[in-house]
Amino acid sequence: MTVDERIQELISAYSLGVLEGDDLNALEEFKRNNPAQFEEMLRENEAEFSRLSYAVEGNMPGPSLKKKLMTEIRSEADVYNKEHLSFWEKVQPLWLKLGTAAAAIVIVSLLSYNFILTKKLETKQAALSNLQNQIAAKQTEIDNLGMESMLNKQMIAFLEDPNVVIINLVNTQPDLTAVGRVLWNTRDDQAMFCGINLPQPPEGKIYQLWAIGGGDPKSAGIFNVNDFGKNVLMLKSLNDLGEIKQFAVSLEPAGGVPLPTGKIYLSGEI
Repeated sequence: MTVDERIQELISAYSLGVLEGDDLNALEEFKRNNPAQFEEMLRENEAEFSRLSYAVEGNMPGPSLKKKLMTEIRSEADVYNKEHLSFWEKVQPLWLKLGTAAAAIVIVSLLSYNFILTKKLETKQAALSNLQNQIAAKQTEIDNLGMESMLNKQMIAFLEDPNVVIINLVNTQPDLTAVGRVLWNTRDDQAMFCGINLPQPPEGKIYQLWAIGGGDPKSAGIFNVNDFGKNVLMLKSLNDLGEIKQFAVSLEPAGGVPLPTGKIYLSGEI
């Protein structure tokens, strides 16, 4: 579509009084920059509309057509109640048929303008959907950062206590950079586990921390990790787990298991 065709389309909608929004602003800007051309195109458009009434020939019907029309009118007497209907009310449907060609031109103009508005609406809806997705992604990032900040505060609070013992857990897989720490306050028997750079567990799996001593390993808790591969797990009383010589982290079925069955990711001796 050329620029002139686009402006002519907007002027048609303008003449019908349905132009608004960005399209109205665009036409007004064209009018300011090209007043003479605008007036000429507007006059041509109005002249075109003024000729619509002559789009259908106005010859009087011949005797045979007149007779046919009168027969149709009489046959519909029961429907229109001939005693109470005026002549105009009887022939109005026929008159409306004669204006179909002119009405069709107006309808086509309105449909064209409606098509333009629909495309613009679809474009704006797509842009809105994209912005909503970006907002959701940012909100997830903010939530993760908030969680990481909380985990850091918990670790700092533990590390500030001189009674805390730190047990380092190193990764046992050559392709991992994961590490772990067990912070154990031996005076208050409070402890927490901190995992860093652990891979996201597959669906149906979860990490499990084990306390290993003289007998069978004992579960110290299960945990997942955030998008950064981190987690802080508050541990129950380690004294209740008996003698502990080593901690380990394995990947187990969701919900945990009584004894380790999966691959060991982290391990460290006291």
